[in-house]
Amino acid sequence: MMKSCLKPVPILAALMLLFASGCGASATPIPTDTEVPPATPAPEKATRAEVIQSLTAQVILPGYKAASDSMATLKQSVDALCSAPSDAGLDAARDAWREARQAWLRTESYRFGPAMDRRSISVVDWWPIDAGKIDRNLASDDEVTVERVTEFLPATQRGMSVAEYLLFEQESVGLSDGSDSQRCSYLKAIATVVSDELAGILTDWQGTADSSGYASYFDGTGSLALIDSDAEAEVVRSLVFQVRSIANMRLGAGLGIDQEVDASAIPTGGADHSREDLLSQLDSIASVYRGAEGGMGVSARVFAMSAEIDARMLTAIEATITAARNLDGSIIAQLEGNPAQVRAVYDNMKELQRVLNTEIVSLLGVSVGFSDTDGDS
Repeated sequence: MMKSCLKPVPILAALMLLFASGCGASATPIPTDTEVPPATPAPEKATRAEVIQSLTAQVILPGYKAASDSMATLKQSVDALCSAPSDAGLDAARDAWREARQAWLRTESYRFGPAMDRRSISVVDWWPIDAGKIDRNLASDDEVTVERVTEFLPATQRGMSVAEYLLFEQESVGLSDGSDSQRCSYLKAIATVVSDELAGILTDWQGTADSSGYASYFDGTGSLALIDSDAEAEVVRSLVFQVRSIANMRLGAGLGIDQEVDASAIPTGGADHSREDLLSQLDSIASVYRGAEGGMGVSARVFAMSAEIDARMLTAIEATITAARNLDGSIIAQLEGNPAQVRAVYDNMKELQRVLNTEIVSLLGVSVGFSDTDGDS
């Protein structure tokens, strides 16, 4: 693990994988009536090392722990459903899926390191899925096993979005009455694979009794450690990639900004979760920028250098979260019925992108590619 982490992940590869991901740190979804807590007052001077260590200990590790625990709960719920099919069991498995997906999306702002090395996006939550081939798998006499999912099925036929298809489509009644053993086998295999993958990411970050983890390398506390300026740049670039993905590749495409309208750019399925996804993604951005309560995030570094820029970024984050909460339903539904609400989220997101990509990147001296910051002016 450590050997593969010693080389920085190429920006282009990181960007491509992030854009390919489903649209990904607390364990439960953000309640829509919860106020955004005020940012922790930043010290007059915060070092890179202090910020990186705080983010690692108080945001990143707890975020992956929450995601891993939620995936394990999903696996347990699916196993229970398939062992004793019932309507209540199906409801429980669906609830567990919702919790697990949102916990996974809250890690989206720090998908560098182990998640990138392991190509976890292709295992956990690829979009779009291939419904036709999934249906053929269901109609096949060959049982869908963990080995088959891991070794033979491509990203479009596995992961959380496929689990959603199996759990929430109309044919999922076969899960509750026990009449569809193939669907249960497929669902169990996926739940096992994604649960194991999140457990693997967490272990890679934490380390084991025999080897140190990526956390000590990333936060500078290990015998082999990333330079703190490189660690800070990794965090900031990850924010840049995520904000660009949401604003340009998701919302912009869905609205038809500078391109034809493409509602399929917004990942969604039978669970109708696009609004919740966006809120979890914004929570991920906020947690990395603001830091955990009582801790420090990128904001502490920015505030120490320019209180005005920090205030603009915090305002942009809160305005975007507020606009997302004001959506009257799923993003897909609003694109069809009230696109002005989605446009309001997009406009706020673009302001967030502008402050991050033109002011904060420059202030902190972070290098990003031109294509990563296009459309910011």
